[in-house]
Amino acid sequence: MDATATGGHNILEQIRKYVAARVNRARATEVEKKRLFEEVNTRLARLREDAGHVKKRLREFALVRYRNLASSLFAYLHDPEVQAWIKFWTDLQAPDIEAVTRRNLKESV
Repeated sequence: MDATATGGHNILEQIRKYVAARVNRARATEVEKKRLFEEVNTRLARLREDAGHVKKRLREFALVRYRNLASSLFAYLHDPEVQAWIKFWTDLQAPDIEAVTRRNLKESV
């Protein structure tokens, strides 16, 4: 069987499942519909909680990561050897701040 025939078969199977589900839902009693509605609402509430939990954990991770980066940068910039090196820069030797910013933005993406 070629790829087109297989893809067509999959689409027909998906349509059949969709139609069968619609017919079954149409036959459902009010009690079943209410139970399904409550189940869907419960699942949606759980998804919202999970999303909030993931967002909270991501924020905590980012804060720890950025604090560590800030501490490392502070320590590096206050290193006596680095400060001595920076103090002896001439205008021609100093890095172009715009070029450094562009490079850092590209690296962070």
